[in-house]
Amino acid sequence: MVKEFKSGTIFELGRVLLRCTKGSDCTKCYFFDIGSSCSVFTSEMVGPCSAVQRDDREHVFFERVGEVCDNSEEDS
Repeated sequence: MVKEFKSGTIFELGRVLLRCTKGSDCTKCYFFDIGSSCSVFTSEMVGPCSAVQRDDREHVFFERVGEVCDNSEEDS
């Protein structure tokens, strides 16, 4: 099983920064456009969002908060 992120935690998924946010507003979730299979997808990628499936029994959604910066390039 995938590690469960605590509410308020900011983490990277590829080059996207996401925050695990307490609440059940699926329309604000980064994965909302995936459709009815989003709960299966999130469970496998970032942990469950449903209170029934989570250890802390809280509903959460995954909010996009930014992108990962690439600091490997030197300024000219």
